[in-house]
Amino acid sequence: MAFDTLDFHERAVLTPSHEDVTAMRRLLVETLADAGVEPTVDEAGGTMRESLERFVRFIKIVRFHGPGITVFNGLALLAITTVFVLFLVLTTVAVTLAYGLVYAAFGIHRWTFLLAVPATVADLPLFAYALARRTFHWGGRRYRWRSMFDVEIVE
Repeated sequence: MAFDTLDFHERAVLTPSHEDVTAMRRLLVETLADAGVEPTVDEAGGTMRESLERFVRFIKIVRFHGPGITVFNGLALLAITTVFVLFLVLTTVAVTLAYGLVYAAFGIHRWTFLLAVPATVADLPLFAYALARRTFHWGGRRYRWRSMFDVEIVE
């Protein structure tokens, strides 16, 4: 497989991918195909179930490879949820504004920052659910992750 990496990088930098990766994926697939490689594109999936499985898998990875981060995340989510309950209006404004500023800093021009409050409130129960789940689905199989190096294929 041979291609000009400098040319690829120049085209990649000019390819818009900050809101949608379709054009970047097309560039990569075409570059690999031109070099004689037939790439396989795995769709990320967009159903609620697929998103939940991705979230559970991510939390499992962090749990076993960064247990301190998992504890910090759990305590931070608990603190944020507690502040929401105690100071609803102030926290709603602050969290929405913070998400909006992050979106602006990254050049993301979408209205979805307005979903900051429900997303943040949903994080704690979803985090607890992900920690409590014994298995997760990935690539057509179900896995059980018992410890860092002990992963069993269930189906």
